[in-house]
Amino acid sequence: MRRIFLETGASVEYSDDGIGSQLGSTLDEAHLSAIRVYHRANVSPELVSAILEDFSFNVPFQSLDAQSVLASERISEDLRKTTGGDRIEAVDMLPQPFFRNKAAYLIGRIRKESEIVPLVIALLNPVAGIALDAVLLKEEDVSNVFTSARSNFHVEVPAYREVFEFLRSIAPSLATPYLYSAIGFLHPAKLELVKELRRHLEVSGEIFGPAPGVRVR
Repeated sequence: MRRIFLETGASVEYSDDGIGSQLGSTLDEAHLSAIRVYHRANVSPELVSAILEDFSFNVPFQSLDAQSVLASERISEDLRKTTGGDRIEAVDMLPQPFFRNKAAYLIGRIRKESEIVPLVIALLNPVAGIALDAVLLKEEDVSNVFTSARSNFHVEVPAYREVFEFLRSIAPSLATPYLYSAIGFLHPAKLELVKELRRHLEVSGEIFGPAPGVRVR
């Protein structure tokens, strides 16, 4: 389309051409390569060990039992501070590790009745083996992990819209384009950014004008 309309100067709409609405598709989290669900009454060292071992990394963990104890204590303590108790219904984990730089992030959420608490486990891989670097349970901390100031993750995503909805459930305040770009889907991120910009212009009535400064020819 851009080649055809190049000489006429006509703009080409940057959109999905209504494909999403025409398909009438619905999201199905069960299609997410089976989200791993751990039904437990509380977060124990055994639960943390089970979550970590289910990722089947080729490299062994450093002192898995000891690290699981520390992680479970940190999670339970944070739950008591933020939700008033450490009783839970289940833990949901995305089955794909999120890789960036020298770290791997395991993305999940803790369900407590109608409340959802983010759960992000950061792992490092020094010479001695995989080590837990951090456990994040606050939305602002999770948002910092997915901020646009960082490079996108390397992650195998068989159903990106379902992964996006999972991420939005643990970081609802984070802008939609950020989440799409964080998992490497830059085209959907651009589409959402354009949509947000158009909605803003319609509501505010603002228009674009020349940028201040010296014009460069």
